Amino acid sequence: MGKIRKSFWIVLLITAMLLTLAASPVAASNQKLMESNDNGKIFVYIFKDNFWQPAGSLSFDKYLRQKELNLDNFPTDSRLKVKLVKKGGGSAHLDAVFLGEAAPLKVNGEEGFNLAG
Repeated sequence: MGKIRKSFWIVLLITAMLLTLAASPVAASNQKLMESNDNGKIFVYIFKDNFWQPAGSLSFDKYLRQKELNLDNFPTDSRLKVKLVKKGGGSAHLDAVFLGEAAPLKVNGEEGFNLAG
């Protein structure tokens, strides 16, 4: 009976230590730091009424992420000009950009190059 009681107290002590460690503010702050460690933002602009209007921004960290930005508030005709500008943070890149199911017709620079060839 004494051996079982001693084992119970050892298990209880280890469990209490693990729970304390898991709930510690240091562990929580490290998790928060990892989530907020961003590599900058990509700002999205829509060309409307002869100037670039901000449509929103997307923050990225060091992990591969898929992000979406709703552009439904910007009525469009047959063509839509979108400008993406990265600001702040470290290195970051885009693998793909789509407007619904459509890929861009032109990319890179002010005029871009034609992809619909």
